[in-house]
Amino acid sequence: MKNTIPKEIGKNDVSALLEPRPQNVHKGNFGHVLLIAGSKGRGGAAMLASKACLRSGVGRLTTHIPGFLESAHLSFVPEAMLIIDQHDEYITEIIEWGDYDAIGIGPGLGVHPKTLALVTSLLQSYQGPMVLDADALNLISSHQLQPLLSNKCILTPHPGEFERLTGEKYDENKRVQQVSEFSQKHQVITVLKGESTLISNEKGDVYKNITGNPGLAKAGSGDVLTGMILAFLGQKYEPINSANLAVYLHGLSADLAVEQIHERSLLATDTISFISKAITKSTH
Repeated sequence: MKNTIPKEIGKNDVSALLEPRPQNVHKGNFGHVLLIAGSKGRGGAAMLASKACLRSGVGRLTTHIPGFLESAHLSFVPEAMLIIDQHDEYITEIIEWGDYDAIGIGPGLGVHPKTLALVTSLLQSYQGPMVLDADALNLISSHQLQPLLSNKCILTPHPGEFERLTGEKYDENKRVQQVSEFSQKHQVITVLKGESTLISNEKGDVYKNITGNPGLAKAGSGDVLTGMILAFLGQKYEPINSANLAVYLHGLSADLAVEQIHERSLLATDTISFISKAITKSTH
């Protein structure tokens, strides 16, 4: 395994990656993605991820949610199309995956056995890029589904989820090496969340984020990040570039937000509100 020195992601890197939009385009030019999220008691995660995805530039978003969430989701994100699951409290239906440019799964998902069947089917049959977060990661680690992962998968664990995925104790002093080795072993892209979030590719190269602040240490922040990564995947950015763009812009959105909102009071919804300003600041 390589001895990795992380490369910092800076404004110039992000500016070079973000492609300008020509005038003669329509929503079909910017991808159609599927987000699978939500379970009873955790519906907010699906709504946060959906809104962040749309704010980050995807052309069309379909969100697959349990039945109980329909009215709330329509009120919070009317721009998203919905697949309403046959079950009212969690997601069980295995649908056709082939119509989507990218799929995100995990925010507020729950770990019901029928949801496990859906996650397993997705990993076995979908050939496009995916972002896997939260309970999708917990299902993967608890049922040893790591062999089903591919280099089109982006995993977004926090340290606890990372420990479960690796089966090894997380070590803050060795996290660069740990994330590099995990990504090489499973041939995936890993976004290891935390202070100075690390992103590693299947070759073991590691990138270090320089944006963000303690205000992001609050429930919902990871859901926002998942939606942002999914949006860039849908816009046909390479998976590693999608991860780097989203992580940098997510942190910058929070940095811009705390110019007006104290970091103690920062909410995930506040971060979403500053995504547009973060994109503007990164391209000028």
